[in-house]
Amino acid sequence: PLHQVTGFIDLLDQTSLNTEQRSYVRLLKSSAQGLMTVISDVLDYSKLEAGKMKLECIPYEPLSVVEGSLAAVRTSCEEKKLYLNLEWNKGIPYKLKGDPNRLRQVLLNLLSNAVKFTQQGGICVRALPVKCTSEEGEKAMVRFEVADTGIGISAEHKTIIFRKYQQANASVARNFGGTGLGLSICQLLTKNMGGSIGVESELG
Repeated sequence: PLHQVTGFIDLLDQTSLNTEQRSYVRLLKSSAQGLMTVISDVLDYSKLEAGKMKLECIPYEPLSVVEGSLAAVRTSCEEKKLYLNLEWNKGIPYKLKGDPNRLRQVLLNLLSNAVKFTQQGGICVRALPVKCTSEEGEKAMVRFEVADTGIGISAEHKTIIFRKYQQANASVARNFGGTGLGLSICQLLTKNMGGSIGVESELG
């Protein structure tokens, strides 16, 4: 039903509306997208927790995935007058094997958080090659960093932000919204892809 709701909102947005009606449609669209995000987060977490989410292992271009993720938040950055930079190490292979859609999901989650919690300055994504030795031999891995000049996280709250339904504190939930599931999903996805996730931050 929610897909139908968003579909009809899009159709309504393409009709002749006055300024007031169009502003209502835009608010409807924003609310529907927010609800879709909440539902997707809950479903994804349930699948991951139950071990039911199947990951792909296909060849993909990591730079393309990152650039697509940046493009998805660029408009939001421009609206807030934030810079959005990419530092790409040329030592990263042109193609990797893995699940590009899940990598995109993790990056988009981190980027969306960065935009949400940053009011001035901006965001920088860095990608560095990492060599990892396993039982199967040497594997090419990539370290992704999403750095922002946002509000930061205190030392005491860094330990809880990856727990499900947890946010740094009540004021974050009140001022910024969200389900508190995004980073838990990122942690489960990275673990399932053979990686790990962490945070370095200081308040302010």
